Amino acid sequence: MDELDNMLGALTGAGVATLTQWSRLQDTQDTRYRNLRSDVRDVRDAFVDTQSYGEMIRLRLAVVQDLLSGISRATATTATPSPLPQPGTGTGRPDLCTGIEAAISGFAYPPRAGTYDARGNITALGELATVGTALTFEEVRAALHGFVICGGTTGAQRIAIYRGINALVETIASLGMSKADLAAAWDRVFAPSSSVSLDPHTNPNLPPTIVALGGVAISVSPLNLQPRTDAAHRFTVTVGGGGLPADNPFAQITFATPYRFDFGGVPTPFVPTIIANGAFRPVRAAAASSTIYRLAAYDALSAGDSFEVSVSVNPGVATV
Repeated sequence: MDELDNMLGALTGAGVATLTQWSRLQDTQDTRYRNLRSDVRDVRDAFVDTQSYGEMIRLRLAVVQDLLSGISRATATTATPSPLPQPGTGTGRPDLCTGIEAAISGFAYPPRAGTYDARGNITALGELATVGTALTFEEVRAALHGFVICGGTTGAQRIAIYRGINALVETIASLGMSKADLAAAWDRVFAPSSSVSLDPHTNPNLPPTIVALGGVAISVSPLNLQPRTDAAHRFTVTVGGGGLPADNPFAQITFATPYRFDFGGVPTPFVPTIIANGAFRPVRAAAASSTIYRLAAYDALSAGDSFEVSVSVNPGVATV
């Protein structure tokens, strides 16, 4: 073997060794690529699988995003483009009162949904955004806490709670009262007893005016400390020296407040039922109107006669 053969043999051995080394390196790289592709495929499959989960589908619904957007409105975080609604200026609390009655009257089911871009950023909010925002307000949170019974409830108690709230809602819905009317009604329910607005006809601070007629004297000192009202009054009559013929009026009573009732939204005067009783002397009401009436005895009254008169006035209807 000459030198050329030796050289060629050496080169051949080196080439084979190099080729073997390259082959091993290529195998390693191929294995890494295959593993990487497998990892990417696994990540892709996991991502696709996650996106198909029921909760993910529900979270992508516009009405759900509306509600969550309203709640997230309470944050001070800002970003552009914004996945969150922009917080307000000043106190940061949005106005949910102006025009709310008109807005509520237009509510329908299902609620109008908002629109969102491909990345989930807000284009226009839907109706439930106001509900979510309202849930963050202090008074709403306080009211929700007010529904909590700390010791828990029984089934019967939960039914009672439902009935009470449902009956209240149905009653209010059926009455068609204005906000002012409802406020007055709640005031009558919850105001301290000292400040409750009484029916003027039963208010002892608004007594009727009693005037003697025909020469009699009337004592209006409360008997047994009983106060006088338009609805019920009692007094003592003492006949003067000239006596009084039968059916002649001996007293005139003027109501402190005229009797009226609501007729088609118009306060309308009417004559209440007046029942008069005289101890030892039968008496009756005469010339009655919504503001005044007179009392007369069926029999003649003698000089010096003294007797007690009690009167009950019953309107029979709610008065205004």
